[in-house]
Amino acid sequence: MLNKALRMQDFDVLFSFRWFIADMHRQMSQYQCQCPLRVYRGQLMTNTEVERLKRSIGKLISFSSFLSASLLEQQAVFYQNNVMTSSGFQRVLFEIDADPQVVINKPFADLSSHSDFAGECEVLFMLGCVFRINNVSHRGVGHGWSIHMTLFDDSDHHLSGMIEEIQAINENSPANISSFGILLWKMGKYDLAEKYLRRSIEESSSNDPELGSTYLNLGLVYSEKGNHSESLHWYNEALLAYMQIKKPNHVAIGNLYNNIGEAYRQRGDCVEAMDSYNTALSIFEEAHDEHHSTMGLIYNNIGIIHHNQGNYLEALDFYERARAIYQERLHAYHSNIALAYNNIGAVHFNLGNVDIALEYYERAVSVYSKSLPPSHPALALTYHNIGRVYEMKREFSQAWQYYQKALEIRQHALPPQHPELKEAEQSVRNIAVKL
Repeated sequence: MLNKALRMQDFDVLFSFRWFIADMHRQMSQYQCQCPLRVYRGQLMTNTEVERLKRSIGKLISFSSFLSASLLEQQAVFYQNNVMTSSGFQRVLFEIDADPQVVINKPFADLSSHSDFAGECEVLFMLGCVFRINNVSHRGVGHGWSIHMTLFDDSDHHLSGMIEEIQAINENSPANISSFGILLWKMGKYDLAEKYLRRSIEESSSNDPELGSTYLNLGLVYSEKGNHSESLHWYNEALLAYMQIKKPNHVAIGNLYNNIGEAYRQRGDCVEAMDSYNTALSIFEEAHDEHHSTMGLIYNNIGIIHHNQGNYLEALDFYERARAIYQERLHAYHSNIALAYNNIGAVHFNLGNVDIALEYYERAVSVYSKSLPPSHPALALTYHNIGRVYEMKREFSQAWQYYQKALEIRQHALPPQHPELKEAEQSVRNIAVKL
């Protein structure tokens, strides 16, 4: 049931299993293999899946479920050959090299001494492990395919924080329910995030010190869904909650004013937006915290206003300020760095520097691919922008591919009437005429 829920991304079931996942992680960390080893796994795969793996040599593959393998090649081959094949399926033997030195978040454990079937010499990999495909070769008629993989450094993958988040959500308290909602928001699952954040509010007392943060996060969810009036409502609720604290944190208040400004900007009220952004700047400056990472967000949002008003050089200046702070204060693959690349690319596109724009968009995709799930709306924005570049260059087939990528993500992640979804649908229709 758990592995099915992981494959299907059934988050209601995963929330029910949160204690089990956290306990599995704890025990697997306790029995983590200490030496490099090679393990084997035999299974059936569809012809389509095998072809995809053959085209993916040198690329990364992630398993969303727990992965069981054996230290004994003959055990894996026996299991592989003992499964009846049918049309459209082929036998596959995975050969996996795993070094515990590259594991940070997702352990792999030798279960031989803890299993009822010790002869299987089972090694279990934590859910979300990432592997690099090194080689795909045919094992001969009737023997299927051999896939050689290496365990990859899991700290650079978009699932790297999931286990830590789930470990923190192993109690049925409103705060931890809220944490699960935040995790869903980070993964782009906005309807589910709204559901769990609202549940957290309903189960919290009116004097809960974390209530302001839950209001803020619900506002962020509504912002992503395009409902900026509702997001502004929850931001103001958060501000009231924060101001009831005797010594409100300047970072929390400054960040909140930045979000309020963003809600006003999305509603088209640039005057109120700039007032809120400037209030946020003043709060950080008065606290002598001008290099806080939130300052990057504020600079970015001020840059967007200048950008929309056609003040491209002013916009570029603020985007560059944002990028400098992000690169100083955040890790190399943080999604905010990708956002800065995207926005700098957009300015260059408006200035007619399409090749420079494309370079920055590709940098953004490179960072996003290491920090966000592949179905996240932020990636859709950059894919759409790349489509615009190729359309400008009259490379219509390339443009269509990127517009289509953006559309597929937005269809999955956004409500039917969201303006960004409508934009993607229109772009695909327009470019199809030019093919």
